[in-house]
Amino acid sequence: MGTVWGDHLKKISTLLIALIFVGCARQSDDLLSLREKSEGIIIKSSDESIAKIEASYGIEAETINKDAGLFLIKGISQDEIKDLDLDTKTFPNTFVNAPRTLPYPKIIANTIKALVPDTDAPKSEAPAIMCDHTGDKAPLAVITANKNVQAVLDIETNIELHSAKSLSNLAVKILRQTNDIVKITEEKIKENIKNATCNPSAPVPNCIPANKAAQISSMALTIALRDSLKNGTLQLRSENLKVMWFLEDSVGQVQRFSTQDISFKPNRVGQYTAHLLIVDPSSGGCGLESMPVNITANKKLSATPTSIRKLKEGAGERFVQLRKTGNIEARKQSTGKEVIVAVIDTGVNYNHQSIRPNIAINALEIPDNGIDDDNNGLVDDAYGYDFTNSDPYAFDDNRHGTHVAGIIAGTDIGLAPDAKILPIKVLPGSMATILKGMSYAIKMKASVVNMSLRGYSRDPRELMLMAIQNPFEEVIKSGIAAKTLFVLAAGNETINNDSAPIWPAKSRQTNAITVAAISESDTLTDYSNYGVIEVDIAAYGGTELSPIYSANLHEDLGSYVGLSGTSMAAPVVAGITAQIKQLLPNSTAEEVIEIIRRSSVQNDSLKEKISFASQVSSINAVNFALEIQNGSVRLP
Repeated sequence: MGTVWGDHLKKISTLLIALIFVGCARQSDDLLSLREKSEGIIIKSSDESIAKIEASYGIEAETINKDAGLFLIKGISQDEIKDLDLDTKTFPNTFVNAPRTLPYPKIIANTIKALVPDTDAPKSEAPAIMCDHTGDKAPLAVITANKNVQAVLDIETNIELHSAKSLSNLAVKILRQTNDIVKITEEKIKENIKNATCNPSAPVPNCIPANKAAQISSMALTIALRDSLKNGTLQLRSENLKVMWFLEDSVGQVQRFSTQDISFKPNRVGQYTAHLLIVDPSSGGCGLESMPVNITANKKLSATPTSIRKLKEGAGERFVQLRKTGNIEARKQSTGKEVIVAVIDTGVNYNHQSIRPNIAINALEIPDNGIDDDNNGLVDDAYGYDFTNSDPYAFDDNRHGTHVAGIIAGTDIGLAPDAKILPIKVLPGSMATILKGMSYAIKMKASVVNMSLRGYSRDPRELMLMAIQNPFEEVIKSGIAAKTLFVLAAGNETINNDSAPIWPAKSRQTNAITVAAISESDTLTDYSNYGVIEVDIAAYGGTELSPIYSANLHEDLGSYVGLSGTSMAAPVVAGITAQIKQLLPNSTAEEVIEIIRRSSVQNDSLKEKISFASQVSSINAVNFALEIQNGSVRLP
């Protein structure tokens, strides 16, 4: 993903400047190799082959999933593994970020419009777009050299951001004219690139096509300047530039600052975003850098409420997912009682009033004693685990996972209001982090695993590799014996998953079901992915005008919040799956999927869009499971 590339360009900028002289063809491969060594690669291998790799390179592999034969190794690249000629499969350890659920505040876009009144830019809430399309006014390129704000920070941490560590193209021009270090560096880069430049119509090995020389030269200088700013060897001059900050907190409230620097101490979890706006009053050009700061907290599980919140009579009409699936009637027969559903996501607010009574407790683990009581390799995992931060507190710091959990098993608004939620935090995190979470869900005997997430890669080599081989398939397959069913969100890119490398939604395993989103009019939403091969069924996912209301991470601002997406459609199916599993506890994942398919409501608008061409029904699924239970119907 782009975020990962950005992080690594910062780390390896010196190497990049050297590598660009090797040639365009080699450059991409070398950068990928460097990234693989830093972030690690995932290997499917036998114990014998792993032992040979460890011995050959003097490194130690980390086990991800023993049954699937998946390991994580850092310090070597995929090409170095291939050099050993072993019977292994290798996968890139791609980074997956948490879903962004809050739009950019309109106040920022309106402010930019006021500062650049003559812009011909299309209207947009995204401030970066406003700055990138300023008509004949040159937009400024803003580069931040602030500390790595991609890191997840604890609540109450004092955060400082400095505009003096940011760079615009006007500042670059000033530095070129006034700073000997910059001029010397620029001349060296230009000279080396000139010596390595060739005619693009007649390229030779290890050369840079002439039409790429200026772009590569600019990129190399920018990286050199950014590193010099960070290490203090270069001082930024910002004459004629106007600086403003907009600090957006995790619930969308915005503060504006006209100071060069800002400092703040977050008072709640979630994603804060510091938007740095640089304006050149003489040209009217502007540039904006948005820096996310993720704030987390390790909150302990509260005591179980003495009274359990229940859905009030008639209130089900507010919750479209309950009404459209006939869930209010279906609850009279099955509530998913004691069925464990793992929520692999951004974590869960396990102290939310609608969720706390239904948190799955690991009775074999004594919380907060610093001991792995159940010998499962994790310390203190009494109520889930946070694989992003490697601690036993899978508390949500985004709101996405809490919303998903509420749809599944909120005591009032969940489709399975008596099911048990196992919180597993994996976002933001690498592919290996997600695979560990999936493996943990199987190990902890979750009957259902909801995965309202998706990853992708913009790197062509990774796209090719993911299309050929996918480590998610290995872990999902390992859950068949445990009767674990994986419910996967199709994605919100309005694309055909049959031809797109989106994972883990692209699963061919018999214990996985992929879910698209439909609107209240029972048609595919304008955001949902589809695919007659890769997408199985549809469920209500909400729209802008009619979202799905579920548990709110920030309960002090309201018990419920409305969101939309295939992320919301998938847990509708997960909740119905839990209802089936209560009635048929010994059923396999394949049998449950067959019940969902045969009990679903046919929808002609979904023909040639998704495999089953139908939408889920809670009441139909429960009634069908009851018929199987009493022997009047038998599955093939």
